[in-house]
Amino acid sequence: MATDFKPPKRIIDYEAKDRKLAADQSCRCGCGKRASDGHHILLRSQRGDDVEDNIMPLSHACHIRYHAGRLRKLTLTEKEFGYVAAKLGYEAATEYVKRRYEP
Repeated sequence: MATDFKPPKRIIDYEAKDRKLAADQSCRCGCGKRASDGHHILLRSQRGDDVEDNIMPLSHACHIRYHAGRLRKLTLTEKEFGYVAAKLGYEAATEYVKRRYEP
């Protein structure tokens, strides 16, 4: 039996990162540096969209440290967690955030 299921298309907003960094200019890790990179909270490879609620402001150095596995203590705002919960469901979002963003 064939299925016609198609996953929803990922939202791509090329200016979402610029808007997020203009609104929130401090690196989220608390290093005191100016944020220059927009990190996707729910990674694009995991169906994360290019929307402001899925972008966390980080300095370039902290962004590199995060992806190298040397930075985990990052706090999501309520709206950011809400985005992840809407995409994954509340329980899965809670586990995802614990695994990726808490030490």
